[in-house]
Amino acid sequence: MPPGARDYRRTSGPTYQQRSHSLGNSADRVAAMDPSIKRLSAVDVATALRSFPRRYRARIVEASILHAASPDDLMARTAPDGTNGTSHLCDVVSTLTLVERALAQVLHSDDPALHPAVMDPTVRHWDPPMGTSVETMLEMLDQQCDDLADQVAAVHTPDWSRPGHIADGEKLTALDLAHEAVRVGSTNLAALERTLASLP
Repeated sequence: MPPGARDYRRTSGPTYQQRSHSLGNSADRVAAMDPSIKRLSAVDVATALRSFPRRYRARIVEASILHAASPDDLMARTAPDGTNGTSHLCDVVSTLTLVERALAQVLHSDDPALHPAVMDPTVRHWDPPMGTSVETMLEMLDQQCDDLADQVAAVHTPDWSRPGHIADGEKLTALDLAHEAVRVGSTNLAALERTLASLP
C-alpha cells in the first residue's frame, strides 16, 4: 500500500444488517452455492483469487473509456437499480477480509463460532470509506486477494475438513470458506459488470 493510503480493511469497520430474505441456516447457504464453485480444489481457489484484481480493474478501465469518465466519477454514478460500482468493490474487499479472518479461526481453533455474515450475503452491509479513491480500493483488493490466496495455498489437505460453526449452530468447513471467497469475488464482479453496463 502506498504511503499515506488509508487501510480500508482496518478503518472501515463492518456493520451488519439482517434482512428477511435470508436463505436460513448455513447448510442451506452452502447447498445453494454454484455447484461449479463447490467442485474447486484449493489450487483452483488460489488461482481464481489471484485473477480477481486484474479482472475488476479491466472492467472498470473499459467502462471508464466507454463513458469518457474517471474511474472515481464512473463508480460513484447510481445505476437504475440504485446500486453503484463502489458498493460492489466495497463488498468484495470487506467480505474477503472477513472470510480470511474466519478461515484463520477455523484453521487454528477447534470449532470456532463465526458470524453469519461470513457465509450469508443478506446480513452484510458495508459502508464505503469516505474519500477513498477507486485506485486505492483496487490496490486493497489486490492485497487482500493475494493474502487470502497465500493462506489457501498453505493449508495442508487434511485441514480443509476442519469445522467451524455459524452463530445459529450450523456447521461449515475450511473448504466451505475458501469456496465462499470465490463466490464473493465472482458474484460481485458480475454485479459490477451489470451496474456499469446499465449506466446511461
